Amino acid sequence: MLPMKKYAWALVCLVLALTTSCGGVGKARSKVNQIERGMTKGQITALLGAPKNKSVQDDGTETWEYVYTDILSRQLDVTVTFSQDRVSKYDSRQSVVEQDRHVSSGPVVPIPSPVPTPVPGGYPDPRVLEEEARAFEEFYGEVRRIPYDEERIGFIQNVARRSLFTVDQASRLIDLFRWDEQRLVLLEALAPRLRNGYNAFRLLEFFSYGPAQDRARQILERVPPVPREYDPRYGGQVEPRESFEEFLSAVERQTWDKDKIRYIQDAARYNSFTVAQVARLLKLFTWDKEKLQVLEAVALRIRDGYNAYRLIDLFDFDSAQQQARRILGLTE
Repeated sequence: MLPMKKYAWALVCLVLALTTSCGGVGKARSKVNQIERGMTKGQITALLGAPKNKSVQDDGTETWEYVYTDILSRQLDVTVTFSQDRVSKYDSRQSVVEQDRHVSSGPVVPIPSPVPTPVPGGYPDPRVLEEEARAFEEFYGEVRRIPYDEERIGFIQNVARRSLFTVDQASRLIDLFRWDEQRLVLLEALAPRLRNGYNAFRLLEFFSYGPAQDRARQILERVPPVPREYDPRYGGQVEPRESFEEFLSAVERQTWDKDKIRYIQDAARYNSFTVAQVARLLKLFTWDKEKLQVLEAVALRIRDGYNAYRLIDLFDFDSAQQQARRILGLTE
């Protein structure tokens, strides 16, 4: 059975479990419907099991009581009365129990949410992150076991509708596919579900330079940098951003200066920099023209602008220094 079909079947089984509740109300109701007057105690025991309570009345009749509950907080109360060791009457009544009275007839299996509950102003519990990481590894393994790319993509698209991914996780999924068209289809599904979209520009590395990379950039620019669940403006939580050193290394891996500049421009849309970090970026370039393009991209994203004057000396010619001052707002 293919993994997608296996997951669909598992979902059906879960729904059936919730509605019939093995050993719970649904299954018990079907058994109660089989009770008939005149049945022996042995037959009732074989059908319903041992009773929860037994009582004997003054007239010699004996009453057995059964209670069934399930994870939907339904309760079924059954009483069976015997006269001369045979069923003389029986009764059943179903109700919804209050949460504090709920007693399950079987183990309750928790169903985890794919998205952890946001903690305003903080980071998620490390245990939650570890659990999510394990869950992703299981999902990733299932994807890899699917033999055909078309089914792999369909499986990922279905899961993406109800899950969030880090950029690292998205990059691992995209890297499973060889062709740009396949990767673009996958990026369409994953881009709106990136919980740390401010690092999404890193995904451009997986697309061929030219039209494919341009389309990938357009896809990423259409979506917000952080889903609402993780946006601090709405009480969400944001995971730590990648370190500047990782970003700098990624810039250095770009072959041509124009690619490095475009990479920095993409990153500057969602990140801020210190003057010291901007200086390190400028030093990657030889010519003032390229340095000015970088400065244009990051000038409004500098956190400690009061130190911006230190960047002027990184330009060789007076004309470039004057232009740098204008970009930084140090002169009119």
